[in-house]
Amino acid sequence: MKLSGHGLECDFEFAEPDMEGWMQTSIRVQVPAFEGGFGCTIQIEEWEEFIRVLRQLEASIGTDTRAEWANMEGNVAFRFELHRSGALEMQYKFSAQTLASGPTLSGICEADQSFLPEWVRASQQALEDVR
Repeated sequence: MKLSGHGLECDFEFAEPDMEGWMQTSIRVQVPAFEGGFGCTIQIEEWEEFIRVLRQLEASIGTDTRAEWANMEGNVAFRFELHRSGALEMQYKFSAQTLASGPTLSGICEADQSFLPEWVRASQQALEDVR
């Protein structure tokens, strides 16, 4: 699943979930002047919540809306701010360490409302691919 905008390219690759719903996840991140990757775990329920957040944003086009998502272990966090004008600002944080106790990569990515349908579609497809 690719999440991209102006200033961020991020790929999530999920392995099939274990019996408790945890998916080993490989994350590749590219931002200006940096590229890297790490692994973490994300529960299926957490990813379903990410999809709900994106759908909420998509349903809120034309209004000022804020939404947040993070995985339980604190490796990935997003804060979205959708403006009624259609501008979308996404703050991100990535950390290879559980609970973001070590080094983190954080920044701001800009997009617009036209990115949301593809993010929803790709996120849902990623979930369907591991089920």
